[in-house]
Amino acid sequence: GKGTGTGGVTSLLIVLIDAMLDAVFPVLDLYGNALEGLGLLNSKGPSKNHVLLAHKLKTKVTQIRRYAWDANGLLNELKQDMNGCLDDAAKESFEGLIESTVQMEKEAEAYMQYCVSIDQFFQSFQQSWMNR
Repeated sequence: GKGTGTGGVTSLLIVLIDAMLDAVFPVLDLYGNALEGLGLLNSKGPSKNHVLLAHKLKTKVTQIRRYAWDANGLLNELKQDMNGCLDDAAKESFEGLIESTVQMEKEAEAYMQYCVSIDQFFQSFQQSWMNR
C-alpha cells in the first residue's frame, strides 16, 4: 500500500482470491467434459436419463456462475479502494482477477445453454417419434 503497511495483506488477499478462482476452473472443465460426453450419447439415442443428468449438471454449473458473480462483485468493490490502500499494481491484479470471473461466467453460461440444448433435442426427438 501507500506507506500504510498494507502491501503484504493486499498481496496475500490477491493470492488467496486467485487460488480460489483457479480451483473452480478444473471443476467447470469437468462439468464441460461431462456435458460433451452426454451430448454425444444423446445424439446417438436420446433418453430421459440424459435430460435428468443435464438438469443436474445445469444446477451445478449455475452454482459456479453465481460464485463468479459474487467474486466479481467483491473484486470490483475491492478495486474501488475506498480507503486508499491499493497501489497501481494491486489494482491491476484485481482487474486480472475480475477478467477471470468474467471468463468463468461466460463458460458457465455456455454450459448452461448446452444443458438446455440437450433437453430441447430430447423433446424434438420425442415429438418426431410420436408423430410417426
